[in-house]
Amino acid sequence: MVKNFIYYGKFDKWDYSTIIIYLLLTIFIYERPEGIPYIREWVFGYSFMTSLLLYGLNYKSMRKFNVWLVWFGFSIIHLFMYNHLSDDISLKFLKGSAENGLQFTWILLLLFQLNRFVSLKLQNKEVVSLNTGGTTDMWDNRKITFLDGVLFFLYLGVFFFLGFWV
Repeated sequence: MVKNFIYYGKFDKWDYSTIIIYLLLTIFIYERPEGIPYIREWVFGYSFMTSLLLYGLNYKSMRKFNVWLVWFGFSIIHLFMYNHLSDDISLKFLKGSAENGLQFTWILLLLFQLNRFVSLKLQNKEVVSLNTGGTTDMWDNRKITFLDGVLFFLYLGVFFFLGFWV
């Protein structure tokens, strides 16, 4: 039986670990300590990899609405960080800025929930992420469906559109 679309679950070790590590990384990126080499690349990775890793590795945790809300809270922090960092010329690349992806995290988190909703309605299964390990996903150990692939590539398409063309 599939769970309701919105449900609350206990935070597990994975949830606590990813949130605490991400909080520390957020503080590091916001503070940008002097003398750290490749800080522009750090900010770029943080800015763009968050949304990919949340869908790719944290999709099972984000099904729990309370966990998803924590990540949505980070997306609000991202908006403030984007405004704070956007004036820093040291973060500029030739074609854009390292912090650009921070302004879109909230949109991609909402898209994740839309993908979940579509998956639950059309196949009565939670959405899973594609992986390089084959035809089963890594958390639910269920067969990845065509719809899972379509929803994943929709997410990637929106990610690339927002991150690199907007």
